[in-house]
Amino acid sequence: MEARRPARRTGRPARLSVNHVDAGIAAAVAGLGVVRTLSYQIAEDVAAGRLETILSNDTAPALPISLLFQSGRRDHPNVRAFIDATRQHLQGVLL
Repeated sequence: MEARRPARRTGRPARLSVNHVDAGIAAAVAGLGVVRTLSYQIAEDVAAGRLETILSNDTAPALPISLLFQSGRRDHPNVRAFIDATRQHLQGVLL
């Protein structure tokens, strides 16, 4: 793996500003610049070669993911299905 130069901040305002991570990811995939996301949000794009991690030495520590639901509802079929599907999905995309 080739060595990368450290990131340099210019202090200039962004030319493109978005208010949703999906728009930022789409812009980065289209070659319009760099986007800051959580690893699971771009895992498929990185695996497919559409995006590349450029600041891998500057990643934040992993945060736990919590699912909140009403007390006593954990065994409700809809809640249980959502918990199981979320767990399965995230195990497949977390880096």
